[in-house]
Amino acid sequence: MSAQVGDWVTAYSPGIWRIFRILQDVEPLHEHDQGRNQVFAARFLTGSGKPGFRTESCDALFVQPLTVQQRALLDGFIRDNPKVLRRFEDCVPRAPDLIFNLGTSTSAEELSIPSTIGARLAEGMTLPQIRAVLEAEGMASAIGRNPTRATLQFISPEHEVRDRHFIFRKLNILPF
Repeated sequence: MSAQVGDWVTAYSPGIWRIFRILQDVEPLHEHDQGRNQVFAARFLTGSGKPGFRTESCDALFVQPLTVQQRALLDGFIRDNPKVLRRFEDCVPRAPDLIFNLGTSTSAEELSIPSTIGARLAEGMTLPQIRAVLEAEGMASAIGRNPTRATLQFISPEHEVRDRHFIFRKLNILPF
């Protein structure tokens, strides 16, 4: 499917959705994500045909055009409820934050996060930049090793992208 921003579709969760953003050609966080496109959509109608506004993102493989029956339901609802459509269109959809977890065999209490990460995260860091700082600080050997004793949770607000890379601006340290 060649989905476009503004299209009415079905997505991963039930209901009728309108696409508001598509991410293409972004450097994947994992090798198995190579060549995948991310679709961000705002739900207008729930799976039972009632208004229910929310946003989500999913792989483009889950996005399908509306069936004839779904299109008729949507058109009839819009015709009978123009104020609901106006309310939906007045809402500015917000993409969910992207969360990337790096498990570590170092406990949360023992972790010494380099100040270079904290200072640079406010400006935004790509995953390769984060990995380089962890490597330079001697922390890379504990990443991905079992048992996982803490998790470094990097957050990219609203899936922010710069030069094909996700930009991470926040860090949580989880004790598990």
